Amino acid sequence: MAKTRPELPQSAFTVNGVWFEDIIPHYHTLNTVNRNLLEKQLTLREANTADGAVLTNSRYPVREIEVEYLLEADGYWEEFQDSYQLLMEQLNTQNAVIVFNGEPDKYVIGSFVAPSQIDQEQHTRTGKYKIVCADPFKYSVNEYIVAASSNQWSFNYDGTYKSHPTFVFDFPKTLDANGDNTATSECGYVGLATQSGAVLQFGDPDEKDWGTVTAPAIKPIDKTFKNANSWTLNGSATLGANYVQTGTVAANSTDNYVYPNSYGSGTEYHGPSISKTFTNASYKNWKCSFKQAFGDGTDSVKQKYGCFLALVYNNNSGTRTLLGGLELRKTAKSKSTSVYYYAGSTTALNSKKAISVECKKLATSSITKQGQTVTFNFGGKSATAQLDSTKADLLANEVVFYFGQKKTSAAMNKNYLYSARMELFSYDYYGNIENVFMPGDILTVDTQNAEIYLDGGDSTTPANNIGALGNDWEDFVIVPGTNLIQADYSDFTTVPPDAIMKYRKVYL
Repeated sequence: MAKTRPELPQSAFTVNGVWFEDIIPHYHTLNTVNRNLLEKQLTLREANTADGAVLTNSRYPVREIEVEYLLEADGYWEEFQDSYQLLMEQLNTQNAVIVFNGEPDKYVIGSFVAPSQIDQEQHTRTGKYKIVCADPFKYSVNEYIVAASSNQWSFNYDGTYKSHPTFVFDFPKTLDANGDNTATSECGYVGLATQSGAVLQFGDPDEKDWGTVTAPAIKPIDKTFKNANSWTLNGSATLGANYVQTGTVAANSTDNYVYPNSYGSGTEYHGPSISKTFTNASYKNWKCSFKQAFGDGTDSVKQKYGCFLALVYNNNSGTRTLLGGLELRKTAKSKSTSVYYYAGSTTALNSKKAISVECKKLATSSITKQGQTVTFNFGGKSATAQLDSTKADLLANEVVFYFGQKKTSAAMNKNYLYSARMELFSYDYYGNIENVFMPGDILTVDTQNAEIYLDGGDSTTPANNIGALGNDWEDFVIVPGTNLIQADYSDFTTVPPDAIMKYRKVYL
């Protein structure tokens, strides 16, 4: 709850946490109008033969709060004018969080409409301006967080108007001593339903558990990087002529990621790689998924250059064929990087598909191969490429991650790998080869803005493609009184996610 100021009138207010009385000399808030009243507008249709009318629609209009103020200066006109100009500067604020002294537990979102020109003959005057709230409702300063119990939320809501909640589902990841995941929280589907019948669905309700289908997946790599001791440093994978493998990696055991603590030296891109081979590969379809950070989105990263590569190979007694790869490459002074896709070749020239994304920690990225098709998912975008038939028959049995620095330029602030997962599938199976939600994933559902995020906590990359087309976004609300919201997961999920609901109370 915001702090009150007993020496100020109840109509005084803070704008983004600042009191006008504290920053504008000689300013006093006197009164407000329309702060507590919000009249509903009704649309009526008269019937020719019936008494009265038929209500066809109702709505709450924009809230306009009129503020009366006093501005005085005992000395020179210049002193008064300086205060007035400072007031005008503060009133050039839009979509501000405004908390009134008389209601410290609530806020509105408002923009100011400045008054007309001042009468220059007065040194002390009263005036008026407006706070226009395009969103007419008041919101609780406190955000309420409720954990699910037995996959449901049952609670009483004492706001005076409906509220759109946010849900967060944290799929647990249990690590052994080597940092490998042992949890069984894989899930293909998350559903939500209110007692009034509004429904939200994410993922595929018909998703099958890979332990029960005819062609099960095997997972030779399921790694969170508490360390990288079981991986080969700077192996002999084929990265291309401009990528030299040199330097070393280190592990951050607190946040579970590996990073290059030395890039070594080179004339173009140079840096360390880590790789892992698996001898039990017997399937020709596969999915490689990983989470990484590349830069941090700050101004300082504009001067940094480097690359990150994820590469999947067929390794036949040391002869390597690149089946699929994804590269982040930053070569310009900006906060963005380019993404390059590889399919069946170590050069991106013929298969390059670049997009621009902000350098930051992103949601899970993946490279998936089914038959001759390689599908890339990165930063909320996807692309596909085709392998020739000879390469489509090769087994994937090695994965490489490479961290690069460009020449002697400053390296990226962050070039981290948080987790990697490799799944292999039957060549003959052409169904959906992924469980949407994996251990370590965090699903965030924002019903107010109809936004979905799937990542490791960085809710900046939308994943709206996993939401059902018929989701009841507008009707999925909590209402004054008793509420019941039920969560549902895939039948094969043995460890359900830790689920919480967050909301603010809404008032008229």
